[in-house]
Amino acid sequence: MHAWEIIKHADTVGDLGTALSDTIYSIAFTTGSARSEARPVSFEGLLDDLTALTAQGDVALVFGNEVDGLSNDDLRQCSARARLMTSPELPSLNLAQAVLLAAHHVYAHRRSPTAAAAPGTGDAATAAQLDRLWARLWSTLDRTRALPRQNPRRYFGLIRASLSRQVLTTTEVRVWLGVLGDVLKALDHPQKIKPTAESEPWSEGSQASDRIERPDEAGRA
Repeated sequence: MHAWEIIKHADTVGDLGTALSDTIYSIAFTTGSARSEARPVSFEGLLDDLTALTAQGDVALVFGNEVDGLSNDDLRQCSARARLMTSPELPSLNLAQAVLLAAHHVYAHRRSPTAAAAPGTGDAATAAQLDRLWARLWSTLDRTRALPRQNPRRYFGLIRASLSRQVLTTTEVRVWLGVLGDVLKALDHPQKIKPTAESEPWSEGSQASDRIERPDEAGRA
């Protein structure tokens, strides 16, 4: 009812990556029962973050079709995974019902007097910018043989998910791209590698008793 303008101006794209390219945050809805990488959290627990992030850019709620839901690849492309509160015996909802219920949660929460205050416009990175980071991170881990031979995509998904728990800014993405780019250059030209500092910058002023053993030192102990 009265939604013709929304339908008329809705965009139709060929894949999820294109749909999310300009968003800064996305939530995939899944029951998690048939997806090995799902591990969804309660949608209600994400509403504060969702409300605050709408002041910084576009956010997306992502739903799968009624037959198969979202694939593992779909889930990897989203920032977070959520489930709606349903009975454990009957966890699945009709798609229209799921969309309506999620939209109602957002609508009600944003009008709640206890809703998180929205910050000013930020510098949150878009999904398209993050895709460059994920591609370079994969290349770096692959070339350094840091990915296991068995199911490397799932292992990489865990790393990507840990970085996606916070909304990275465009500056942070540029820093990560620069660091990973330097690692790749070092792999191509190992003879040019030189230390830039005598000690870790975060250890300045620390006492000897406060020194944390480095992983390589622990390995030789």
